[in-house]
Amino acid sequence: MNVNNLLMAFLHIRNKLHLCSPKRLLVRKMRSWQPPPPHFTSEYYLARISEFAKQLDSHQRPDLLLLGDSMIEKGDWARLLSPATIFNMGISGDCAAGVLNRVDLVVSAHPRAVLVSIGTNDVCWGYSDEEFLGPLRVILFRLRESLPYAQLMLNTIPPVNETAFKIMKRKGHVVNEKVVEWNNEIYNLTKSLEWSLVDLYSKAESEGELKSSLTTDGIHLNADGYELWANLILETLRDQTK
Repeated sequence: MNVNNLLMAFLHIRNKLHLCSPKRLLVRKMRSWQPPPPHFTSEYYLARISEFAKQLDSHQRPDLLLLGDSMIEKGDWARLLSPATIFNMGISGDCAAGVLNRVDLVVSAHPRAVLVSIGTNDVCWGYSDEEFLGPLRVILFRLRESLPYAQLMLNTIPPVNETAFKIMKRKGHVVNEKVVEWNNEIYNLTKSLEWSLVDLYSKAESEGELKSSLTTDGIHLNADGYELWANLILETLRDQTK
């Protein structure tokens, strides 16, 4: 084999390995994901979307935009994270596909920092791995591309408390076991896409469940739970600015 043939063979192997690198495979997977038929058409969801759009017209640029489900919506973030300017974009009952549906609104707000917290409803409703992870990958990828200078944080999914919250089995899996699996994926995604991790799970968990001292009903946080979470968010923001 002559030198030219050896060079061509080397370039072919190098390119093949490059195209199959973990990061490239992840990007290809995100770009090929197709959303399921929309199920986020409830009156409440649509009313919240309309409210967000109106706030964009009058709201000053937020220091931190919070994106997620009822755990986000119910938080008294203006007090917990004072004096930061907060845009609460939480919707009770939401899932990853619903969050993806409003990513453009997030980008339009031009936030200095974003926290994404989603997954509790997805796991409790028995969604498949791809029904949750598919849209989550796209959310993280699009926000990283669209907000290159923002501080981007992803929250781990907290466990539920089995004693207080009885919906533990859905579609053949146990909620807290699936939470652990998905949090492992969340950890990997933050590394691959250069997001910061807010690890609420590790601080709120005891023996695989949500600590009873931190919850009102086995799934939602009480005042102590929100104080803990807010401190983790502030700590992550401080670490990013060092």
